[in-house]
Amino acid sequence: MSEQVTVKSLAVKNFLSLDEVKVNFGKLTIFVGPNASGKSNIIKALTLLSSIGKADHNTKIQ
Repeated sequence: MSEQVTVKSLAVKNFLSLDEVKVNFGKLTIFVGPNASGKSNIIKALTLLSSIGKADHNTKIQ
C-alpha cells in the first residue's frame, strides 16, 4: 500500500522560467495567468520533486 504525501507549499528559485516563486497549496489550488507566466513550470517542478522524493518523504529538498 502506498503512503499519501501532502505538499503544503513549494518554493522554487531559478528553475526554467521561474526566478523565485513560493506557492502555498490548499485542498484545491488553481493556477491562472497569461501565457508564458510559468504555470506549467510549477507543475514541472512538482513532477521533478515527486521523482526525487520517493526515497524519503521526510527529507527537505533544497
